[in-house]
Amino acid sequence: MLALYGFKFIATIGIFLHHLSFPHSTGSLFTTFFFVFSGFITVYNFEKKNFVLNRKSLKQFYLDKFIKNYPIYLITLIISIPYVKDTQLLTFDLFDFLRHAFMLQVIAPYGKKIYMFNGLSWFLADLMIFYLVIPFIYHFIKKFKIDCKIYKLFICFGLFSIVEIVFSLIFNQGIEAYTTTWWLLYISPMSRLLNFLLGFLFGFIYLHLQKKWETVCQKVPYLLYTFLEIISLLSIPATMILEKHIPSSFSVNGSTYLIFSFICIFIFAHGKGFISKLFSTKVMVYLGKISLMIYMFHQVVINYMALYLGVRPWYNVDLGRKQNLIVAFLMFLITLCFSDAMWRYVFQPLTLKLQRKVLSR
Repeated sequence: MLALYGFKFIATIGIFLHHLSFPHSTGSLFTTFFFVFSGFITVYNFEKKNFVLNRKSLKQFYLDKFIKNYPIYLITLIISIPYVKDTQLLTFDLFDFLRHAFMLQVIAPYGKKIYMFNGLSWFLADLMIFYLVIPFIYHFIKKFKIDCKIYKLFICFGLFSIVEIVFSLIFNQGIEAYTTTWWLLYISPMSRLLNFLLGFLFGFIYLHLQKKWETVCQKVPYLLYTFLEIISLLSIPATMILEKHIPSSFSVNGSTYLIFSFICIFIFAHGKGFISKLFSTKVMVYLGKISLMIYMFHQVVINYMALYLGVRPWYNVDLGRKQNLIVAFLMFLITLCFSDAMWRYVFQPLTLKLQRKVLSR
């Protein structure tokens, strides 16, 4: 599983380049990957910890997710206030701040204000909503022993896939940015929960197959695993080519990118090939673990450097590819150093302190 942390870091770079307006955008692709991966890793952790639904385990799960995610969310929200007030693009008021602070901006169409503070906060708001319901879904799957038979898992997986496709077909009109249809497909928890649940079910399928084929997997040659990893990485450009021939609604709600997500997660979860070994190094695993920090802070860094330092970080055709890449590299290096410092000296000590004080009780 360690290789998946390295892959998370690569996905974060893809989203960063998307927000610098680079051609061949991969923002929606990797956003969908993060939702699917979050569902996958949730079931993996539930199984690893033998999660049983009761009042104590539920409180511990909720508090753990709150402690790990909400401080990052809140601090990026607060430090974005000066930027919002100084740009004067949107009218700032206390209601907007409270709506974002309580993670309520995603539950109804909110127009351009969905990106009012940290434009990436909607992702974490959706994810925290999913964490509220997923223990009960896991309990339901265990209670009715759906995970014991792989055909039951595939039936559920197929049904949710059909719902995802039907959802995309129904809302295939009027998907301009900030419209109600756009919100429903791209932002709303209703749509993104399907991405998360498919990742969740895929986690059960992966664990089931891993137990059944463990002996076979151990005999697979190292070079074959490396070849499969290369193929999985090539699915990124293949998906980008494919999306041009599919209705836009499938890309907006992430349906187009599900196969790519499943392939990469399945291959790199084994961690047997050469690329997996690179992704499993201590540096890559660490970068993967702070990828949420990088994800949440990079838009803030871009906004402040553009507003107060007069930097033009976005892709400029006139500069040429080489200069654009140099600018992007420097911006990402600043974001990485800032995220690393915030993790080491603020969030990690804060998280450990809260865990000792709150979770120990």
